[in-house]
Amino acid sequence: MKRAFISLIIIVMAITATSVFSQGTAPVKESKKESKTEPKKDIKVNIPAGFGDMQWGGKLNDAKSKVLGRIVYTDEKRKIISKDSDIEYLYGFFYIDPAVAGTVEPDAGGAAVDKNASEDGGESSLFYVSVRFPYLTRSDVQKKIADKYGAPTGEDIIKNQGAVIWDSEKTIIIMWVDNYENASFCRKINYIGKDIASKINDYQKKVFNQAEIEILKKLSL
Repeated sequence: MKRAFISLIIIVMAITATSVFSQGTAPVKESKKESKTEPKKDIKVNIPAGFGDMQWGGKLNDAKSKVLGRIVYTDEKRKIISKDSDIEYLYGFFYIDPAVAGTVEPDAGGAAVDKNASEDGGESSLFYVSVRFPYLTRSDVQKKIADKYGAPTGEDIIKNQGAVIWDSEKTIIIMWVDNYENASFCRKINYIGKDIASKINDYQKKVFNQAEIEILKKLSL
């Protein structure tokens, strides 16, 4: 997978939703040394086009009965946060705000219609899940993911810090790696729907362009 595409997804996630997870405690140091990482080529993995019982693009209201653990927060548009013991799940949804995007136009009957709305009413659509847990050794977490989906398709690790990646046709898994006392640990994994991430990038461009247009209209020069 190209690094540029990884950067795009990270930017999209930062713009669209902010995690409210706590910082957690310091990890127990791993005894064995981390081996130097190398890029992996021509590795195929079989990852579902979604997370758990939900598909990418699934609607927020439908997701409430399918999240893992107990729901502790939802803003009804962009995220659901649930908790199962020490594991927290952030379900991120793509929501188009017509007022911000400037895409609302009256239909023939005078009612407002969002041009970007889908046929089901333009509800928020699931596009990523972030899983947060207490620090575990990188090797243990990576083995658990690899046992389920196969070997990772790429790595970007420098001095025990960075990301391990599984890239399939519809889904990317990013296992974030932290450095603590010269050893590798993990406390967060992101699952991202690739198709919707691309749509979000297009939407963000429209949002920023519209904001600039509105400012120009208000300028008195």
